[in-house]
Amino acid sequence: MRPRGHLPKPAVFSRRLLSLAVRSVAIASMSFAAAFGFLSGATSPGAHYDPHTFAIGVSALLGAACGGIGILISRIRQMKIELHDMETRLDEAADRNWEISEAQERTKSFFETQGDVIVRRGSAGAITYANDAFCALAGRTREDILATAFALPVEEQGETTSLADGTRIYDQKIAAPAGARWIAWREVAVRAGSASETQSVGRDVTGRVLAERALAEARDQAETASRAKSRFLAMVSHEIRTPLNGILGMADLIGDTPLTPEQAAYLKAVRTSGETLLSLIEEILDFSKIEAGRIDLAARPFVLAAFVEEAVELLGPRAQAKGLEICCYVDERLPVRVVGDAARLRQVLFNLADNAIKFTDRGGVSIIVEPDTQPDAIAISVRDTGIGISGDDQARIFAEFEQADGGSARKYGGTAWA
Repeated sequence: MRPRGHLPKPAVFSRRLLSLAVRSVAIASMSFAAAFGFLSGATSPGAHYDPHTFAIGVSALLGAACGGIGILISRIRQMKIELHDMETRLDEAADRNWEISEAQERTKSFFETQGDVIVRRGSAGAITYANDAFCALAGRTREDILATAFALPVEEQGETTSLADGTRIYDQKIAAPAGARWIAWREVAVRAGSASETQSVGRDVTGRVLAERALAEARDQAETASRAKSRFLAMVSHEIRTPLNGILGMADLIGDTPLTPEQAAYLKAVRTSGETLLSLIEEILDFSKIEAGRIDLAARPFVLAAFVEEAVELLGPRAQAKGLEICCYVDERLPVRVVGDAARLRQVLFNLADNAIKFTDRGGVSIIVEPDTQPDAIAISVRDTGIGISGDDQARIFAEFEQADGGSARKYGGTAWA
């Protein structure tokens, strides 16, 4: 706060003091005239001198003079008090004016130093104020653009949105000296004394706009790739299923010819593998389900023991090629026929058993089916004598696209599926 000091007396107090002085002179003159007249009359040769009357007259004149002087003194004291109060109020008003001036300077300094672009225009469109950021964006000095209708060069204009309070919001691409910049404007009417001005505050959003456009371009590319994928799957679906159906048909024809028991077993394995592959291909190529992000389960009755034995027969040649034993065990307490989606279960069981064979060099692989701890549920486990999985890897291998050994020099190949 500004330190208080003595301020000059205003004109109203000068007039009051002048009036008081005139009154004092008038009272003194009247008192002097009355006293002079009384003394002159009392001491004139034709007057009869009476000491008592003279004393009374002098006392009356002195009393009148003292009364006038008392009134003048009281009035002077009152005016001093009023003068002191007025000086106090003037000091307070001066302090408030000082604070207002400091606040205005701070506000102006804030406008000048912040990064937002600020410009004010009068009713005729002439610039009344522009901060440093606006001048830098325009590439001109403040003196060159003040009191002019200068406008930033606009390369591209966005849509304008009007709010309920009258604020207008829009984006512009400005051709700045350092390169094109996107500015997000907020335009509002403000009072400047008795006049009305339009204040525009702009923020540089070039990074955001470029990121949004890059994202939109990436989205368009992804949508184009998705449509191409759908067309590819629709075409490949027929191309793959046609020869596969031919293979299954030929297998059926071969089954009608005389075969040895060993050939019949091999043919049964071929037919089972072909049907499994056809079911898998139909599910994979059903892009409508892929895009919907869901898979419907078809629960139907099937023979559990035969289901597990078929899996062992199909995986047997691969296990024998590595010198491994493969076997299965189905608990006698389980029912012969169970209800479930055999195709989905076969996919899971094949993947687990195939991985067990892949990561086992000595020993064997077993598939064990037994009652689960929960009622009406069955537990199917695949056990092997392979390298095993560490506890840390077990916590993450069931996430999308994860493998226990994800290094480029890993010993065992394979694909990590989502």
